Amino acid sequence: MIVDKIEAWAEAQAAARPAPSRIGAHNCGKCPRLLWHIIHGSKSEALTGRTRLIFDMGDRVEDAVFEFIEQAGIGFVRTNESRDTVELPPVGRVKSDGVIGVQAGDSARLLGGGDPYALMTIEALGIKPGSILPVEVKSVSDFAFERAEAGSIDFDRLAQLECYIRAYDCEYGLIIFYRKETSHLFEALVRRDDDRWRLICESVTAARGDDEPARPYAIVDACDGARDGTCVNGLTPKAGRPHKACDGTGKVPGGPFIPNYPCGYCQYKEACWGRIEMAVSGDG
Repeated sequence: MIVDKIEAWAEAQAAARPAPSRIGAHNCGKCPRLLWHIIHGSKSEALTGRTRLIFDMGDRVEDAVFEFIEQAGIGFVRTNESRDTVELPPVGRVKSDGVIGVQAGDSARLLGGGDPYALMTIEALGIKPGSILPVEVKSVSDFAFERAEAGSIDFDRLAQLECYIRAYDCEYGLIIFYRKETSHLFEALVRRDDDRWRLICESVTAARGDDEPARPYAIVDACDGARDGTCVNGLTPKAGRPHKACDGTGKVPGGPFIPNYPCGYCQYKEACWGRIEMAVSGDG
């Protein structure tokens, strides 16, 4: 009655959504082949209705977090309008979710500053009171939230913040994670990183080139037994008989399979890999 109509609306909205057309902070840390297909106008696959709803929820969480910031009396500016766009070569036009002003005595956990994070005052970090920090808000799952707490943040998220740090000529940026399942909040201070910026620039430059960049990973199609030594070139190591799981081929049955991350949500899977068949993995 209601859900089916919402789902139909979401599917229609997703189908009408324009294909990606440019590189920006939001995607510059993603696979360089994806960026190449965007720049070169490859045919993209339509988003699903559920993905459309996921994007919508992320926007709503961002609005809510900045409302919390305002109600907590923290000085901030939303920088998510077109007039707030900053040109950042070679990435292009970028704009952060917002910027906050730091105050004397403020403290934050620095990514890479401890085990897993060191709580440090801004004075100890060399940040002057009154300085600004670009802020990025991310709505994430339990899994991503726990990884962030443990000190592991995906490169594409760090790359996005790196762009804002450089666009606003800051030394640090702040990323806030909102745990969708429990409404917990966690923040990490991220320092400007020249190596990270070099990788971003190399990826963006490659994406704008004529030749499709190499994938940043190699596809694994070997039998699972190859990892634990129970399958050696399709045979059992002691008896030399065909390994049962792969029937002696040495290859993963039914494969090869492309990785769910980062390929699962990519709109250029077929343009990149050719004809593929969607399947449910054996590990769920």
